[in-house]
Amino acid sequence: MTHSVNGLGSLSELWRLSGARGDIVSGMNSSPKTSGLRKIAPFLVVLVVVCSGVVPMLGILGAIAIPNFVAMQYRAKRAEIPANIDGIRSAEIAYMEAFGVFVAQDEWVPSVQAGKLQQAWVTGTGFDELGWAPDGLVRGGYRVEITDDGQDFIVHGRCDIDGDGVEAHYTATRTAAAAAVTDNHVY
Repeated sequence: MTHSVNGLGSLSELWRLSGARGDIVSGMNSSPKTSGLRKIAPFLVVLVVVCSGVVPMLGILGAIAIPNFVAMQYRAKRAEIPANIDGIRSAEIAYMEAFGVFVAQDEWVPSVQAGKLQQAWVTGTGFDELGWAPDGLVRGGYRVEITDDGQDFIVHGRCDIDGDGVEAHYTATRTAAAAAVTDNHVY
């Protein structure tokens, strides 16, 4: 079976025209038969690269890598929530040791869900009494509920890093560090 390359004949004919040593690109064979072939040698290199699957493979790798990169960014931004929850948990435990009670914060702080944007931390809440505040802007909201017997608490943290309307939710208690309540693929 012969394949025509840009109307120049079969690949086997092009190879035959290149001379006995096959010097297509190097120009060592300077016979008139190969001068036309030297003009199409760069085309042949591109043809081999494209047909060999390099370009399609790069497309496939890009299709896999880009979504994974976006998910990695979301996970990194969401990592703020469990870190802050653990900080609040530690502050609650220390406050209980010092004063014999836990501090409740019934409303979400900040009260408006940030989505993709960071927000300033709000002062004048139960977190001020705990002596806890985040370092800088936040991507999530936090609250603390105290159990009916007053012997435990639940710290809640939520965020919607990807802005899809589905919130990631984390909790922590006196005896348990921050853990995700929602699926790992919710950001």
